[in-house]
Amino acid sequence: MTMNASNERAAMRGDEHFFRTMGMFLALLVIAGFGFNIGGGWVSLAEFPVLIFVHAAVFMLWIGLFIVQPTLIGRNNVALHRRVGWAGVVLALLMVWLGWEASIDMMRRRTDFRDGVTLSIQMSTMVMFALLVFAAIALRRRSDWHRRLMLCATIILTAPAVARLMPLWLGPFTLLVILGILAGLMAVGLAHDRRRHGRFHPAYWWGMAVLVLGTAVMIPVGLWGPVQGYVKGIEWR
Repeated sequence: MTMNASNERAAMRGDEHFFRTMGMFLALLVIAGFGFNIGGGWVSLAEFPVLIFVHAAVFMLWIGLFIVQPTLIGRNNVALHRRVGWAGVVLALLMVWLGWEASIDMMRRRTDFRDGVTLSIQMSTMVMFALLVFAAIALRRRSDWHRRLMLCATIILTAPAVARLMPLWLGPFTLLVILGILAGLMAVGLAHDRRRHGRFHPAYWWGMAVLVLGTAVMIPVGLWGPVQGYVKGIEWR
């Protein structure tokens, strides 16, 4: 083993507790968000199609994988970490596809969600997630970038759960509050790096940039003529 490889693995193992803890927190956030809707009687499990349960299962598998991966690094099982990581590629593709299908299904069943902005918000979230995941895959040999971009992607993936925790009186400010919460979770990563490594890692700035730009285009894209036309087409099927 070369000295560089040894140093890289030591650095990865040094942060595994932080990434595992963040994964557990995000899992609790997702459970709280969707559990609040179900427990509060806003939605009924009986009205959900099988597609939604499959989507939820893949969602939790993704977060479970995010928790397992740093655990493998902590146990110095880098080879298994890499093999399991390819399962993450499959899950990421499934998440994007199932996210699209679940959004369309929701719009068909609920007339109050049949608008271009709602579709744009759902799809923009999936696009941001996909961009960061595949950037992380491209940088998989640079472990410091890889794991931080994966964290940013997973934080963005929790946006629907965070939205379900927002009070109705926020109205048009809901999107900004969600943006602030997600950016704040990324800032936790910045603070951890500053405390442990003495510097801010740029991966989080890239994650925040994707989050801010993606959020900024949600409403304009949703009001765009072709998107509105597509939604009207769904409504009349």
